Amino acid sequence: MQLLAINGSPRGKKSNSRIILKSITSGAESVENWRTDTIYLNQVSSYEERIASITIADVILLIFPLYTDSMPGIVMKFIEVLQNNRECIAQKKIGFIIQSGFPERHHSVFIQKYFIKLAQKLDCCYIGSAILGGIEGIQNSSKEEFEEYDILFTEIGRMIVSEGKIEEEMFDSIKGPYKFPRWVAFLFKYIMKLKKGQSFWDNQLKTNNAYEQRFERPYE
Repeated sequence: MQLLAINGSPRGKKSNSRIILKSITSGAESVENWRTDTIYLNQVSSYEERIASITIADVILLIFPLYTDSMPGIVMKFIEVLQNNRECIAQKKIGFIIQSGFPERHHSVFIQKYFIKLAQKLDCCYIGSAILGGIEGIQNSSKEEFEEYDILFTEIGRMIVSEGKIEEEMFDSIKGPYKFPRWVAFLFKYIMKLKKGQSFWDNQLKTNNAYEQRFERPYE
C-alpha cells in the first residue's frame, strides 16, 4: 500500500510543506505494509510523467501554501493534468492540506470547498482536508514547539493510512483563528507603521538584494 505525498510549494525542499510532509510520511510508514513516495511539483519537468506515480498510489495527499488567497501556479497546472487523466485517479482516496503564513483561516475556506467538488469531479474518495494558518514560523520554532508539531503530524500520517481520513479537529491546537476581531486589524496596521513592525519584511528584502528597490513601480 502506498501514500503519495505531493508538495505543491514553489520552495520545494526548503518549504514549510516539506517539514509537515516529513512527519506525515514518517507516521504513514510506521503502519504495517505502508510505504510513501513524495513528489515536489517545483522539480517536475513533465507533469504527465508523474501520472504513473498516481496510478500505483492508494492514497494521495496534496499540500501547498496559500499565496495572496490563491494556490500556486504549479498546483493549478497539476490539477489540470489530473482532470485530463481522470481514469488514472478515479476511485482513489485523496486529501488536502492548505497552509499559509497569515494566521487567519478564512482566506482558505473557499479553496477547501473547491477541493471537495474537485474530488467529486475526479471520481475520487474525498478523505478530508485541513486549513493551517500561521505556519510560516514553523521553521523558526523552538525545539519544544517543533516536537509538538512533529508528534501531531506523525499521528495524522498514521490516521490517513490506517483510518483513511483527515479529521480537521486534530489540528485544533495549531490551526490558528478563523478570523481576527476588527480591533486586531487596527492594532496590526499601527504596528506595521512602526520601523520594528517592518523588520521581518526588510530583512527578506535585504536577503534577496531588493531592499533599495522596495519603492519602485516598474509598471506605472
